[in-house]
Amino acid sequence: MLSSLRNVESVTLEFSTDGCVRQLRPELPALIYPQLQSLELSSHDICFIGLDQFIERVTTPKLTHLFLRISLSEECSNIIEFIRRSSCGLSSLVIHSAMPVSTAGLSGLLALVPELTYLELGLACITDEDLLTFSATPSLVPRLETLSIFAYPGHTDLYSDTVLLDILEHRCTNEQLISRLRLVQVDRLITEDVRLNALRSNGLVVVKKDSDR
Repeated sequence: MLSSLRNVESVTLEFSTDGCVRQLRPELPALIYPQLQSLELSSHDICFIGLDQFIERVTTPKLTHLFLRISLSEECSNIIEFIRRSSCGLSSLVIHSAMPVSTAGLSGLLALVPELTYLELGLACITDEDLLTFSATPSLVPRLETLSIFAYPGHTDLYSDTVLLDILEHRCTNEQLISRLRLVQVDRLITEDVRLNALRSNGLVVVKKDSDR
């Protein structure tokens, strides 16, 4: 079935123990989807062999939208290798992961997607250090216009309002960036009203969004 998807432009795959082989055949060849533009992968199992095998074998050179509702490894190594192998120009990336991702893993992933305009992160734990990735030099994701950050259901964010606002101010005023942030969605009320209102007066839309998906 997977080999028959060669000419499709959009694919949604859910890996589960019900009605799905838990492990792909060892002899399954590399999967190249030259026309695929949108890929959504989901799994409710923390460790799922079939999903890992699929990510290791698939190549999608025209992919622009990637939605992952899976448990990433701490260093995001399999996803990083997939994006590097595909050499695709992602414009939209959505990650919902019940497992924590390291700052190095997040930084390494974002370094591979400079064309990104939309980023949604629903992670088990987002820290101040993770947010500081967005003020790195040289700038990561310089075209980013929409940023959505929320804690994965059942978890709590560990970043502070102060660091979040520092990052938003940087992304809205840094002239080295190709695009400036236009919309930010978070799952909390930001308490520093003066700084928040200043950002809003400069055109940034900041909204509270329910993280329960």
